[in-house]
Amino acid sequence: MEESNNIIREIDPRTKIEIIKNLDSNNNANWLSVKIDHQIGFIKKKSITKFSIPNKCSSFQNFLDENLKKIGEPKILDSRRVSNKNNLEYDNFLERNSQSYTENAEYVKEDYYEGGSETLILENISISEGLLIGINCNELYSEIDFSFYKDSEKIDIQHPSGAFLWLSVKKVGKKTYIKYSSTS
Repeated sequence: MEESNNIIREIDPRTKIEIIKNLDSNNNANWLSVKIDHQIGFIKKKSITKFSIPNKCSSFQNFLDENLKKIGEPKILDSRRVSNKNNLEYDNFLERNSQSYTENAEYVKEDYYEGGSETLILENISISEGLLIGINCNELYSEIDFSFYKDSEKIDIQHPSGAFLWLSVKKVGKKTYIKYSSTS
């Protein structure tokens, strides 16, 4: 590249990037010509996210509706009643539902008597991208400082109030799991 002085080295994670063209002529560099605000420059392809970072998104469902399409019908993965061995008056109900989406994405929701969870599973995104989606798709976590966690391999964040609410992000192979969970 003749214009190596136009390499963009740092940007805010929430910055919108317009891709002008892929400059990968030798299949090694993976450079993109991009426009950020009114500036044109170059950035490594793996430095940008696959999905737009949610802005004022209120749930995983909003994120999925904006970025992907459903495949098929929801599936009930497991549904059963489990007796509490200490107190037979109460039953814990567990139901696991799953919905597949384009790009090998999946949404899984688990409901229990004492809490539940919802998990968004996306392929080929980093832990940092997963964390940005997690803190921006639930207003409970909107005040989390992204920069404090971004270099971790697995992230578990309890709600700042100390409530029994958690945001977890982990990567297993190509899949990144973004999970909200609660217990009482």
